[in-house]
Amino acid sequence: MPNTAQEIGNSHGYLCPKCKSGEHIRIAATVWASLLPEGTDNSDSDTEWDETSAAQCTDYQCLWCGKVSELLTVEVTE
Repeated sequence: MPNTAQEIGNSHGYLCPKCKSGEHIRIAATVWASLLPEGTDNSDSDTEWDETSAAQCTDYQCLWCGKVSELLTVEVTE
């Protein structure tokens, strides 16, 4: 099993439960955005998600969809 962020594909230790890859994981997150005349700016906002947030693997051969709680997790080492 991979253990560095580079090997896993992300620094959170999440792997797709279907294809076991961490390179194509997307999570639906909430951000705070400032409304501006020219649009929005969220550059000073953290992203927030939890175990119930939607998650997906965007690898075109996998396309798994579920929740963060369903992702596999591995320990990330330096």
